[in-house]
Amino acid sequence: MRALLELVLPLAITVIGIHNPQGFAVLEASNYRPPVNALTLACGGGSIVSALFGSVPICVAGPSNAAMCSNGRAEQRFVAGIVYGLLFLAFGIFAPVAADLSSTLPIAFIGVLGGLALLRALQSWMAIAFSGDLSLGALTAFLVALSGISIFHIGAPFWGLVFGAATSWLVERATLQAALQARLDSNGVRRKS
Repeated sequence: MRALLELVLPLAITVIGIHNPQGFAVLEASNYRPPVNALTLACGGGSIVSALFGSVPICVAGPSNAAMCSNGRAEQRFVAGIVYGLLFLAFGIFAPVAADLSSTLPIAFIGVLGGLALLRALQSWMAIAFSGDLSLGALTAFLVALSGISIFHIGAPFWGLVFGAATSWLVERATLQAALQARLDSNGVRRKS
C-alpha cells in the first residue's frame, strides 16, 4: 500500500499530467494533430501490460518527439520515427551490454552526451514553454521538477506539476480559466452555469 501511494500513484499522475501533455504539445507545435484520447488510452493499456513484466509506464515523451520534430522537412519526419523505433528495439535487445558500458563511463560524460543530443530540442521547447500566457506556472513547474525535492517520499516531477498548477491558479487564474474553457469548448464539452 505504501508503494502504491508513494510510487505508483505519483508516477501515474506524472505520466498522465506531465509527459503525455508535453509530448502532445511538442507535436502540436510542429503542426501535427495527435489523437490525444486514443494515444492516452493506448499508453494506459500498454502500461498495464508492460507492468506485468516490470517495465516503466508508456507515454508520449516530449524530449523524444522534440528531437524527431526539431530538424528536417515535415514530410520526411516519419523516417525519424521509424529509425527511433528500430534503435529503441536494438537498445532493448542489447540492454545488458549498454548497462555494462554505461557503468564504466563517468556519469558527467553521460550527462554531457545526453545534454548535447537534446540541445536543439531544449532550445525549441523552452522558447515555446515560456512564451505563452501561463509562463509563470510553466516556469515554476520546471524549476520545482529540476530541484529534485521529495515531499512525503514523492519525487520532484509530481510536485512540479502540483506547484506549477497552483502558481497558475493563484497568479494567472483568469488566463488559466480561459485556457481551460477554450480546451473544453474545443472538445465539445459545455460548462454548466
